[in-house]
Amino acid sequence: MPELEKYLKDGEKLLWTGKPEFGETLDRVYKPELIRRSVIALAVCVVLEVLYAVAVHKIEAAEYNWIVAAVVAVVCVLTPLALPLRTRKLRKCRYGATDQRLLLLNGDKATAMEYDRIKTAALRRDGVGNVTLLCGKSAVKSRAGKWRELTLFSESRNPEGEDCDSFVMYAVSGGAKLREVLRGRLTCADET
Repeated sequence: MPELEKYLKDGEKLLWTGKPEFGETLDRVYKPELIRRSVIALAVCVVLEVLYAVAVHKIEAAEYNWIVAAVVAVVCVLTPLALPLRTRKLRKCRYGATDQRLLLLNGDKATAMEYDRIKTAALRRDGVGNVTLLCGKSAVKSRAGKWRELTLFSESRNPEGEDCDSFVMYAVSGGAKLREVLRGRLTCADET
């Protein structure tokens, strides 16, 4: 993939490229995640609304501030939309494995993870069969419903120079080829 080549260091060789390949946005792995988040957001909104109403009543305010109610309602509506919007962004990601490191291109932002910074890694399948590369202790321990999100936020979870905590390539295309490329560079737990 030519879009990854511009991020290579001098002398670095691109050995594998891929992208997320998955089906439905709300498959049986991610639908429960959306429902869970929506219920939590709704509960928080209801609690905030009740607390605000109690506060307004205690100070004997003459009228209820409709702006606060509108903001809370908007948060309740936008929370369920976050997963489909992130999925759209995820579909545009590109992955690469070089002779020195892993690359993740998210729009115009590239994140790299050198193999020597990765102490723990696994190739895992989610409930619908997507193979995902999980690097770092937090990523390997995470549940499948979080893998899409972790892919999009890999950079912010790995300060420069520190061991990898969470670097994820969700639903990699060509998982067998990737495993072959990683052999000798990165020790991955068996695919489960």
